[in-house]
Amino acid sequence: MHDHDHQAETERQHMLRRAEELSRKRDEFSLPYSPDDLPGLTNASAHLADLASLVQDLSHEVRVRSADDHTDPGLNAVVGAWARAAGHLSEAGGHYGAAYRQLGFLHDHSRTREHAALRDGRRTAFTLAQQHIADTRDGLSPARVHGERRRSPGGRGGIVPLPSGPRQVRTHRSRT
Repeated sequence: MHDHDHQAETERQHMLRRAEELSRKRDEFSLPYSPDDLPGLTNASAHLADLASLVQDLSHEVRVRSADDHTDPGLNAVVGAWARAAGHLSEAGGHYGAAYRQLGFLHDHSRTREHAALRDGRRTAFTLAQQHIADTRDGLSPARVHGERRRSPGGRGGIVPLPSGPRQVRTHRSRT
């Protein structure tokens, strides 16, 4: 085995261990099936900070490994895989950030007197938070972390939306 092959295999094994660690993180983001299942702001804050730290760690891996110009295709492939994994993780963090925004809305209005518009707003905030948490989980799935471009069957990872009332539909009027 050449030094290049050994180094590429060592890097690949390191990346696989890291990917397994990230895939285990996925379990920390349980999919909420009701508003009571949503994480509190304290837990959500810890999750968001953890994702940001992981993105920083992976981007550091890329920075360190891409500083040298590798002529070995095996090492270049590993660096590319690290970059894709960092990108997927960053997207997952972005989705969780969007869920976090909805959790903030729900927290802000948790003691507000109930009325129809607030009830609709809460339902929408829950549905959006649920979708973004599912997207976060998808971003931490083994296929995404390993750099594959597969989506889970069924699209959004098993989202069960709350029943909603009638929706307003905007119509586009022609200017003819």
